[in-house]
Amino acid sequence: ARAPGSVRLGTTVEGMMPAGKGLLVQGGERLEADVVIAADGLRSTLRSAAFGPQPARYTGMIAWRGTVPASALGGDAPPPTACVWAGPGRHFVSYYVAKGQVVNFVGVVERDSEDPEALDSWRTPGDQQAALEDFIGWHPSVTRMIQCSQGLSQWTLFDRPPSAHWVSGSMALVGDAAHPMLPTFAQGASQGLEDAWTVARLADAAVEQQAPLSAALQRYAALRQPRTTAIQHRALRNARDFHHPRGFEQIRAYSTLWLGGRFLPGLARGRLDEIYGFDAVAEAERSAAAAF
Repeated sequence: ARAPGSVRLGTTVEGMMPAGKGLLVQGGERLEADVVIAADGLRSTLRSAAFGPQPARYTGMIAWRGTVPASALGGDAPPPTACVWAGPGRHFVSYYVAKGQVVNFVGVVERDSEDPEALDSWRTPGDQQAALEDFIGWHPSVTRMIQCSQGLSQWTLFDRPPSAHWVSGSMALVGDAAHPMLPTFAQGASQGLEDAWTVARLADAAVEQQAPLSAALQRYAALRQPRTTAIQHRALRNARDFHHPRGFEQIRAYSTLWLGGRFLPGLARGRLDEIYGFDAVAEAERSAAAAF
């Protein structure tokens, strides 16, 4: 990124050169490259170019997102920690940003849709009254956040099943292009960053050892896929656990969450150690140290 002209804005990628040796961009230009890293999201153009069309699947859920000044919430402000309110077919998450001055929230609701593609962007403006109707009768903090929200948006949630196809020649997928995740485990961006660090470090190691860059990409995929697959599954499981219908299963699931958080917080947090205690930098270094 330090070379003049290495960052190009407003350039649409339309395809990939054979074996991932470069890009085809709008206007017919061909950009040759030693390595292509496809970080172009759920509907990745380069994923389709390498592995064929793979339509994303609608998960049956829509999301509301908004922010609200904490000062506007008064006595209905949520606790200072990240919070999850859960109920049949929906849940609501809040947490503070901007040094505690602003609350960000996301509400996820199960809903059939005849045209889910129409809302496939989190920049789609949302209707405040419709959001309130989705959470009618919920905790005052939830409804107050919606009422005072700024920039409310609504979008449909899509994903893909885990895939072993991340690398094609000199092209590798990262982030949502490789493993799109539901927001129900708040790991999508984090896993994309882990991917980026890992593929960059292994590519550096391949250059240092005069090994083929394609070998570095294959090692990257082999290293990352087990972790991202497990987290994709965990995000799906979280959605199910949050949205239990009324009955015994809901009582069992919610009681376990409440009792664990109330009386065994260390044990509850310990279940997340494999996620938050993971050192992607050290893992990449160990893999880079092994000869290609």
